[in-house]
Amino acid sequence: MSGLYISSVGYAVSVDGNATETCTLVGNNKVWVIGGDTGNFDGYDLTAASWIAGPWSTGATQPFSISGSGGVNRREDVIFGSGANVSLIPRNIPGVNQTAGPGSGLNSLVGGTYGVHVQSWNVNTDLGREELFELGRKGTYYRYVNFPVEVTNELTVISISGDMVSAIEEGIYDTGVGSCGNKYNITDEGIKLVLCEGLIVDCGVLNKLSSVGMSGGDAGGGNVEVTYSYSNFNDFDVKHASDKVVALRP
Repeated sequence: MSGLYISSVGYAVSVDGNATETCTLVGNNKVWVIGGDTGNFDGYDLTAASWIAGPWSTGATQPFSISGSGGVNRREDVIFGSGANVSLIPRNIPGVNQTAGPGSGLNSLVGGTYGVHVQSWNVNTDLGREELFELGRKGTYYRYVNFPVEVTNELTVISISGDMVSAIEEGIYDTGVGSCGNKYNITDEGIKLVLCEGLIVDCGVLNKLSSVGMSGGDAGGGNVEVTYSYSNFNDFDVKHASDKVVALRP
């Protein structure tokens, strides 16, 4: 396959199983090479000598996980607490330490227990690659990202006091600026996922709550779980502690 573009990226961490990364690539070229058929095939030179050496050509494993992290991360490898490089979750989730500064909250460890009992965390974005055509060419010459691009975060937590989300028709918050009052129901929140292996997914501080739902707690037993969904646009910075170059946000 050649000429592929990244179309969507997703990260998922839960109390069950390994943390996973999902990456979708799109393109128009896929050629099977069977046996000795490695010569020119419809304009594609498939001989090994023509291949472009990638960053793995030295035989090193990349990206490098942090030494001692184990490489594969599970529930215990989400970094919460306090410090310079820890996961940040929205301040309007019950149990969050809101003293981390504007737009961010900490899941602090108090008396050996975290303030928020997170069960799963999913971060996703779809770049929505659209094809660009031109005269004189049958296929696309580029697949561009159609901004704005939505970035979503979904956190499921065990309920300790309900979802604690309030919203009224007129708006419960007031900036106090202007004669109209500028009332609103949702605030900007900071979200950043940090794993022991070295992965950092920074979604900035302009995430807004889009929905909240509750499940469980029925007559059959089980814990009540609350799922908070947040979204922002164009703020999705994926980096690693061992990166030589950190990509810029769009």
